[in-house]
Amino acid sequence: MLASSVSEQTVVKPLEPSKSVFFLELPKDLMNCREFVLKGDPQDHAVLCTDVATFRIRQVQTSNTSLFCRQNEENDLKVEIESQIYYELERLVPDLSNMVYLLESSPFGDISSSEPDDKLREERVMSSFQASDAEISSLLESQDALIIDGCWRIIAPAYLMGFLEMVIANCILADVDPKVAPFGKLMELMNDCDPEYPEYIREHILKSYTKDVDGQRITDAAKVC
Repeated sequence: MLASSVSEQTVVKPLEPSKSVFFLELPKDLMNCREFVLKGDPQDHAVLCTDVATFRIRQVQTSNTSLFCRQNEENDLKVEIESQIYYELERLVPDLSNMVYLLESSPFGDISSSEPDDKLREERVMSSFQASDAEISSLLESQDALIIDGCWRIIAPAYLMGFLEMVIANCILADVDPKVAPFGKLMELMNDCDPEYPEYIREHILKSYTKDVDGQRITDAAKVC
């Protein structure tokens, strides 16, 4: 089915205004999507994204002619656009290696790291990479990233290890088993730790190393052993 047959409720939302009109063939499973976003810098091949998936856009030449018609006041159809070229979509796994590189280039807690790239700013990250919002969010979650001073960042390994060693030491001093320690108790034990570790960093790390068990958040033994 061609884009001219898409429901009037569907919105195609390009990142930049465009005067071009083209025919786009949508897979059946996308016919109920309410919004699409075109992503890509001038040097990139644009991709089309839904909320949860990314698609390559491929140009197709056909011997058939596609028509875009509009009905006038006399109820006659007037052909406004005709073309023997249309575009089709192919699902792809987005390449977010550049996003990983930028995150690893500016880890929090490493004084030798560079400042975060503007593409990692909270308000820009979803439009800076060629992937759906869900795929970008999934990557950030897998990297255990968090927002610090308006930018998405990961925690430097040495900084993280120093904090975890301090947690284990405090557990031993308080006679608490670090393998099954409740989240609340861990936060309490770390209240007076080095100011190098702000409260929001302590909370983020401890949440990353705990899990919900029967309604209580306790240490994830698989991560600390």
